[in-house]
Amino acid sequence: MITWQCGRTVCFSWVCPIRASSAGLTSVSPPAGESVPVAEQFDKEKANAEFQALDNVVNNEKPASTPGVPGVRLTDAEKDKCEAEITKLYKQLDDKDDEINQQSQLAEKLKQQMLDQDELLASSRRDYDNLQTELNRLQAENEASKEEVKEVLQALEELAVNYDQKSQEVEDKTQEFEILSEELNQKSTVLSSIDSELQKLKEMTSHQKKRVTEMMSSLLKDLTEIGIAVGSNDIKQHEGSGLIDEEFTVARLYISKMKSEVKTMVKRCRQLEASQAESNNKMEETERELTACQLRISQHEAKIKSLTEYLQNVEQKKRQLEETVDSLNEDLVKIGAQEKVHAMEKESEVQTANEVKKTVLEQERLRVEHEKLKAADQEKSRKLHELTVMQDRREQARQDLKGLEETVAKELQTLHNLRKLFVQDLATRVKKSTELDSDDTGGSAAQKQKINFLENNLEQLTKVHKQLVRDNADLRCELPKLEKRLRATAERVKALESALKEAKENASRDRKRYQQEVDRIKEVVRAKNMARRGNSAQIAKPIRPGQQPVASPTHPA
Repeated sequence: MITWQCGRTVCFSWVCPIRASSAGLTSVSPPAGESVPVAEQFDKEKANAEFQALDNVVNNEKPASTPGVPGVRLTDAEKDKCEAEITKLYKQLDDKDDEINQQSQLAEKLKQQMLDQDELLASSRRDYDNLQTELNRLQAENEASKEEVKEVLQALEELAVNYDQKSQEVEDKTQEFEILSEELNQKSTVLSSIDSELQKLKEMTSHQKKRVTEMMSSLLKDLTEIGIAVGSNDIKQHEGSGLIDEEFTVARLYISKMKSEVKTMVKRCRQLEASQAESNNKMEETERELTACQLRISQHEAKIKSLTEYLQNVEQKKRQLEETVDSLNEDLVKIGAQEKVHAMEKESEVQTANEVKKTVLEQERLRVEHEKLKAADQEKSRKLHELTVMQDRREQARQDLKGLEETVAKELQTLHNLRKLFVQDLATRVKKSTELDSDDTGGSAAQKQKINFLENNLEQLTKVHKQLVRDNADLRCELPKLEKRLRATAERVKALESALKEAKENASRDRKRYQQEVDRIKEVVRAKNMARRGNSAQIAKPIRPGQQPVASPTHPA
């Protein structure tokens, strides 16, 4: 399809109906001239005016013509303008081809970017799978540590129950020992009082015996002296009887005195004998009580010895239990530290789970965006296919234009020859004016039809060009958005990787810090326990869980 726009006249127009229909130039688009430069737009009104002027000129001149030869006159200026229009149309076609090539390259770039984004999404999915595997492993380790903590807590509860039982037994034995100690103190007090009374009785008995002995010895001495005196008086009786009577009276008085004294002495002796019998009875009773007390003392000593041994065993058990309590305190400190560590790990796991959830949501969002981008890519592929089809149509149109160019060249040559024939046959045309009028009328109608067809084809080409320009603008508008989304996805993946790395570093740092804190607490507790025990005996073999307790000794009644 070729259209020549001249100053006054439309010189020639021709179209190939078959090629025009095969080119598919029937699409509907917005009004013509929207994206075409003003200098290159087709002025339909101007063409109609030129066509009317040409029709008027032809009708006024009424040239003669032979059948099959149109009555059209071409000047050199009109030929130059027509050639300029043809060159301009070729230039427009080349511009359209360049735009189509640019759109194809743009579509290829978009395809490459979509492939890169697919690779990024696949790598992010692999990273998510790795994170999920790591999370499952951490959860399994957490469950195992929870089971271990439960077992340790159960063992600690059993040890606490055993410790409470032993403490209760120790308290009971301590109370029994205190009761026995009080009874022993009472018996010792009674025994000491009985010993003091017995000692007093012994002293009183010895004192009475001593006094009786002294009195008897003095009495015997007096009697001896009296006998001696009486015997000497008998010898000296002949010497002086008066003196004898006096002495005898004195002796009688003395004897009566002695008799009264003897009576008193006998009475006193009887009293002493009675008191001695009573004292002997008391001594026997005291000896029996003393024997019973000694027996009870021996029993109590044996009991005290057994209690002492039992107390030693209890003390040993107490030290062992203190050792066990210390170890349990250390274990409790460890468990407390481990619980803190587990709590921190749980918090970190919760944070990791939240981050994983956020990552999953982000990945879901990225997947949705990927689906959207994929749909957009499919849409772009469809548009690219349409552009390719349009490019093929353009190529077909170019081939048609080449054929038309050859045809136009031939027609130009034919027109040149016809011009010569027109000059030669001018006289003949004047003669046959009536016949020429009918021929000119038919030729004008055919030219109008061809011009209308060419105008329609030009409008369709303009519409296709504007559609291509709009598609190119849409692709250029969507390209920054896709690049921005791709950069945002890459930045999000990098941020997630850095967050995961930072979370791992924080977790390892927290583990080290808590391990150091646990070691420090262990050292402090151990130092406190050593300072509290002081110089007490150290038990080489601590009590193990399930060990049989030491049997308590029997307590005699």
